[in-house]
Amino acid sequence: MHSQERDSIASFLDGGVATGASSEEIATRVVTTLQDVERALVPIIGQRGMVALYKRSLHLSRALYPWLPQSADASGFAVDFAALTGSLENRTPAEVAAAGAQLLTRLRHLLATLIGESLTERLLLPVWPTPISGPSVGDTKP
Repeated sequence: MHSQERDSIASFLDGGVATGASSEEIATRVVTTLQDVERALVPIIGQRGMVALYKRSLHLSRALYPWLPQSADASGFAVDFAALTGSLENRTPAEVAAAGAQLLTRLRHLLATLIGESLTERLLLPVWPTPISGPSVGDTKP
């Protein structure tokens, strides 16, 4: 995982901490970004693929943030944003930013592992508030 990716996502969330945003406001940033990711990815990987990607990211993030929710939806048809929001809103703004950055970074890394860096960047470029990395080697736009 590139440190530039992690730094970009962390900066996006830490900006809320620096400006005095509440835990609820930063949690909203995290969940809104995840919902945007879902809208971008479902046409490509399907709803079940998105749920699997989210659940795996959440599981890996729980190693550092055990207070994140366990994924209880066994149906595989929906991402439980309400459970995530509830877990995040009960923490300090700094904790929310750190856990949110971990979750988003994990999700992006897993996706890049599955479909490649260049396609991941193209799919998620509209989602991130700032580009995660520079132009891809394969990009030839003037």
